[in-house]
Order: sequence, then structure tokens, then C-alpha cells
Amino acid sequence: VRTYDNCLRKGITEFTLLFDKEKGKNVLNWKYDEKGEYQFWIYRSLKNQPLTKYNVVKGDSRMYEEEVVNGGNNQYQYAVRVVYKNGGESPLSPIKEIESK
Repeated sequence: VRTYDNCLRKGITEFTLLFDKEKGKNVLNWKYDEKGEYQFWIYRSLKNQPLTKYNVVKGDSRMYEEEVVNGGNNQYQYAVRVVYKNGGESPLSPIKEIESK
């Protein structure tokens, strides 16, 4: 029998977002020290659109890079959620915004 966990889990900490001009990428970094089997769900929006699930990062990573299309000049918003294999998840992180030029 497999149990489903719908408990609220601890969220990420020290969430940062920057634009790397040399690489032309938005770079997200965070810390998460909890044990277990989980992955990070990346949420994104462009220019004040609603956040939507955009990508998934393996649980052993603490960063995400996204190449900025068409040389930038876009306003992006990102947030991260931790989702455990057994169903537990964290609240959505604070939303970070950046204008990539």
C-alpha cells in the first residue's frame, strides 16, 4: 500500500534571480536542506501574465538557467515550489522579477 502525503513542506530559502549578460540567461539559485525524494517546479510569467508551471528541476540541483529569447528586453517573473514524490509540497516561493536586456 502506498500512502499519499498531502502535508505542507518547508519552502526554499535564499532564492536569487539574476541576468547573466555574457551567457544571455536568467539564472535562478536557491537553498533547500531537507531530506527526501523531491523535485523543484519552476513557475514563470512574462510581463505581468499569470505564473504557470514552466519546468521541472531534479532534486539534487539548486539552480535553473533559461536562455533569454531574442536578445532580451523582456520582463520575467519566477517562483519555485518543492514537490515530493509522495505528494507533499511546499508553498510557492516569493516571486522574483527581472528585466533581461
